[in-house]
Amino acid sequence: MGEKGLSDDILLGLYRERERYIAVAFRYLQDREKARDVFSDSYAYVLEHRHTLTGDLTKMKIYLMQTVKHKCLDAMRHDDAARKACANLYENSIRMLPGDNITQNVIRQDIYALIRDTGNKISRRTLDIYVSRKFHGLSHKELAGRFGITRSRVAKEISKAGKVIDEIIRRYFHYGSEQQT
Repeated sequence: MGEKGLSDDILLGLYRERERYIAVAFRYLQDREKARDVFSDSYAYVLEHRHTLTGDLTKMKIYLMQTVKHKCLDAMRHDDAARKACANLYENSIRMLPGDNITQNVIRQDIYALIRDTGNKISRRTLDIYVSRKFHGLSHKELAGRFGITRSRVAKEISKAGKVIDEIIRRYFHYGSEQQT
């Protein structure tokens, strides 16, 4: 290639393989729309700098892939910072709530609703095992004796309850819901 810059053939070749780059971005971001946006931004970057870039199609594929990966990492950092900011905002809002009976009753009702939701998604025994471990400090051995099951079964029940409770709490606080898309 005698002239400086990328040829239209190379640019077209890169664009034809867009699904490959979108798939890589999706592996990072777990969001199809964001993955498409990352590819579009990356391809636009290559187009903007086409006159200063040189190389054959293979080198430019590598260059575009690196650009996609960097933009994915930037997006992940941005999403993480936004999640942390939302969590901090929520925590600060809770601290600012007045200590009146109305606020306490609303929070209490919300907590009871969360416990009810948990009880609807796991068995009563699983919830009892989890509560006995987390709030009463019983060991796996003590729980196994109390409920007539093995220690490994106790660990599985606690893990199962913990996952359900985490999901319900995340949904309640609207924290992490964008990851479930």
